[in-house]
Amino acid sequence: MLSNYMIGNSATESLKYRCTMNERSFEIFNNEKFLGAEGKVILKRLGLSLQELNCYKTLEAFFYIRFGIEESLNILIIENKDTFYSVLKYLERNQDKRIGGVKINMLIYGEGKKIVNSFSFINEVAMGTPIEKVYYFGDLDFEGVGIFNSLASKFGKHLVVPHVALYKELLLVSKEPPQLRTRQNELYMELFLMYFDSESKDRIEKILYSGKYIPQEALIFGRYKGL
Repeated sequence: MLSNYMIGNSATESLKYRCTMNERSFEIFNNEKFLGAEGKVILKRLGLSLQELNCYKTLEAFFYIRFGIEESLNILIIENKDTFYSVLKYLERNQDKRIGGVKINMLIYGEGKKIVNSFSFINEVAMGTPIEKVYYFGDLDFEGVGIFNSLASKFGKHLVVPHVALYKELLLVSKEPPQLRTRQNELYMELFLMYFDSESKDRIEKILYSGKYIPQEALIFGRYKGL
């Protein structure tokens, strides 16, 4: 099927036009998923690339809100949906769009671990605007810290940092953190903890290593006028 396509008249005309990998896959193989699965092996053995087929992989998108047009961006990623909406309402009430001393230009719903793969989509939505910092705020548990670690490792620890003020507020409001309801694997904490003072760092370690956690939902943003 690939041979027929490449040597036929249809390719000469069709390859002039750039399209997605799935669109090209259906055009050639009558199967939109083929190039993303078994077709990868065929292309590798033939020394063909997606570029030569004039197609591209699409990025997984994320949901975001951008506040105005700025010369640079401070981005806040929120792990969970409820907190995303609460922070959105909080920022809408605050004209300066500051939270924890940081002005936020874009708010992203991370949807848990999904953001690790989908954050590459930022190049599409930033539209060339330089990114100053990407602040992350998730549940204070091993899974949430793991999402931060993955983002910082993939996109750069100089770029991706925890929103320290929000995490410290979690520590402040949660006097008796609950036990985890599901088992989580312990992981490397130093990349996350390096941004915190020694007192906060000690408390975070004590909570997590004793099998407890603090969910984002412990913060009710409706009660804050200024944070």
